[in-house]
Amino acid sequence: MCMNDPRALPGEPLALDLVDTEFAPDGTVVDLLATAESARAWAAAAGLAGTLGEAGLGALRQARSAVRDALEGRGTAPLNAVLDKGRVRLSVSDALAPSRTLQAGEAAWQPAVLAAANLLDLLETAQDRVKHCENPDCMLWFFDTTRNGTRRWCSMAACGNRMKARRHYGRVKARAPNSAPSPGHPATF
Repeated sequence: MCMNDPRALPGEPLALDLVDTEFAPDGTVVDLLATAESARAWAAAAGLAGTLGEAGLGALRQARSAVRDALEGRGTAPLNAVLDKGRVRLSVSDALAPSRTLQAGEAAWQPAVLAAANLLDLLETAQDRVKHCENPDCMLWFFDTTRNGTRRWCSMAACGNRMKARRHYGRVKARAPNSAPSPGHPATF
């Protein structure tokens, strides 16, 4: 996370970027949709143009919850309710180039509908690449872009190193009682 970009994992697809607006870098939950100001900073960093009023902020919060519920297996009814706010507009140019545009019925819902529709795209094209960080203390979701699809952590620099350090500490701690002689017993070699 840098000063100009408040996101925990910049560059993720919009649906996962929205879910990741709630994260806990040091055990304390940060919510980028808690205030209109932080939500506008997130929306700008995520490439969502326009102003974000209270109605749009409420729609984003609802979409975030719906996407998370779907990803975590708690049902898809809330996601379908968000998707129901959008429609596909079909058109053709004078050069006969077809166009499909996703639009929300209400402008305030546009970013929320785009994020929900993005989740559908991800699930349709590469569902196995949509992953939750394997650090049990991490809340983040990511899209695995590695060649072999074996990425396990949101970030190697953060969660990956923490998990490797925990495993190392666990191995060292497990060996410790056996590696030193007990008091009053001579060491045998």
